[in-house]
Amino acid sequence: KNAIKSGIGEVNVNLINNKENYTIDVSKGIGNVMLNGEKVEEDRKYGKEEVKQYNLYGVKVNVAPSEKKFAEDLFDSLASIPTGRKAIEDMKKYQVDFFLETALGTAGGYFDPENNQIVMAKSLGMDFMEFALVHEARHLLQNNLGRDKAEAENLDYASRLMINRATEADAQTQAIKACKEWEAQGHDAPMKRFEKHYMPIVDRFN
Repeated sequence: KNAIKSGIGEVNVNLINNKENYTIDVSKGIGNVMLNGEKVEEDRKYGKEEVKQYNLYGVKVNVAPSEKKFAEDLFDSLASIPTGRKAIEDMKKYQVDFFLETALGTAGGYFDPENNQIVMAKSLGMDFMEFALVHEARHLLQNNLGRDKAEAENLDYASRLMINRATEADAQTQAIKACKEWEAQGHDAPMKRFEKHYMPIVDRFN
């Protein structure tokens, strides 16, 4: 933790990378405080919020307070359909930790078996994250049904490729199944987003 103190006048702090990567507590008297050339207000915190853990449908959800409503909406959406409820049940049963991350870019999300975490990219939006979370929850289930043991074996390339293709196909089947269930309820945004990224799968599913 670093402190910058100055007298009357102006302080301009130039940050490396985005200011969201920092936590900055501003308290000033006479004068101005600038972050990357932008004037900031007094007695405000800028940058990353502290991540807190919330219990949503029995799942350990680790998000900043400002992201809690987004996470609640996401889990409520999953809870509204059978495939989504199954994903929630698996996340609860296997005590996975759920995280939102802003630095994943176009990765979408992933299941980390070593740390038992599902990490999702909030930047891709709710319509993508709805089916992507179903997908990653399926990988969580697969891991607990034996994929972790298969990964530990000294398998040849062909066997590993077969396992990867089979588990991805299974996870994508759950994702499109969830999209179809939301679509039947009149919520077609996830299906439209899925079609945008995975039209060949949609063609074969139909």
